[in-house]
Amino acid sequence: MWSEIHIYELKGLNDELCNQLLESIG
Repeated sequence: MWSEIHIYELKGLNDELCNQLLESIG
C-alpha cells in the first residue's frame, strides 16, 4: 500500500519533470 509520503514524493517529482519540460519548450 502506498503511504501519503510516497504519493507526495511522486507528485513532487512529476511536477518537477513538468517544469523542466515547460522550460525546455519555452
